Amino acid sequence: MFTKIILFYFILLSFVGCGPSGSCDSESSSSEEYTNESKNVTIQRGPVYNATVTDENNQTATWDISDTNNKLTNTYTFTNTIKFPIKVTGGYIDVNQNDEIDTNDTLLDINMSSFSNIVTPITTFFAEANSSEKEKLYQYIDSNFNLDKDKILNTLPTDLNSNNDAVILSNGLYLNIRNNTELNTSIINDIKAKAEDNSTLNQKEMLRFLEEYIVEDKNIFTLKTDDVTSANTKITQLLNPIDLNNSYFNRDVNSTDNIEKIWNFAFDINNSQNISNFDIGIKFTKSTGAIGTILLQNNSISNHIINGPTSMKVYFKSSDGTKSVSKTYDGIRFKPIDNVIVLYNNILMINLANVMLSDDFKSEKERFTAQNSYDMNITINNGFDIN
Repeated sequence: MFTKIILFYFILLSFVGCGPSGSCDSESSSSEEYTNESKNVTIQRGPVYNATVTDENNQTATWDISDTNNKLTNTYTFTNTIKFPIKVTGGYIDVNQNDEIDTNDTLLDINMSSFSNIVTPITTFFAEANSSEKEKLYQYIDSNFNLDKDKILNTLPTDLNSNNDAVILSNGLYLNIRNNTELNTSIINDIKAKAEDNSTLNQKEMLRFLEEYIVEDKNIFTLKTDDVTSANTKITQLLNPIDLNNSYFNRDVNSTDNIEKIWNFAFDINNSQNISNFDIGIKFTKSTGAIGTILLQNNSISNHIINGPTSMKVYFKSSDGTKSVSKTYDGIRFKPIDNVIVLYNNILMINLANVMLSDDFKSEKERFTAQNSYDMNITINNGFDIN
């Protein structure tokens, strides 16, 4: 049934135009039709990790992170039924396909979309381009590739076993979208010629080859060591959440630790709960005697979504008591607390590194970040189930 719905959608769009936003002319039927009971999505431009994946209802999918062999995955899961189209922004491209994030990899630098559970540059072009551009691409595919038009919209390029054509088309369309949503077949022809010079490669080998070629040829920046450290620190925290006993925990950190390791925390919670009006208090005590506290106020969890905090209070006192900082941030100055608390599937992330690295804390950064070992504890009022 799902395949028929997707087919109907693309047949329909061949007669009515859809703009780059995904909105269609009034002749088209409502996107309410385009739902699917399956809640899993796979993203490939090279495997894409830690992206933001949303549907038409602004429902956000959870990255599945790793498989049973502790290898990173490019699959994402929605809690509720998906309403298409799916939108993908951000994330890391595993260029060398070694199932981890390293300095060979790069950021996803285009927005992608799809009306199926597969998201690739191919699905993105068909979801975003107008009917005229889609028809040009269909004609180009007919003349230059041996591809089933239906399968390329519902199957990963590396899962089409007949040849490398889908991988070639995906990479060519990535470059095309990166430049313009209008079809430029010369860009795809260049990728096709490069691939034909290496025709003995299988699909996964070809994908890696073309990814690496594009990064080098187009001078696309690869990740810096600090970027890799930050990304992998977050993954470690998500996979190994902190045990919180009686709303309290304590740990030592060192001045050599990166800021995400020091200031970001992950707790395993029962997110089926609806919880209103809870505060999170964080206190640290340096070995020098300096004390700092951060209070995140008026948080709530409803239907697997966290809201808040509405305000944040910050206090710092130097070890000798001669210097202190006291600030309150609310809706007027909200930026320092954007995304400071995130509910990620059943993981509650407290991302204080976002606060420490914000412009508002430039003058206080050295006071709050670790200069030496210190103890940290977190207290949550109106307590809820945390493993």
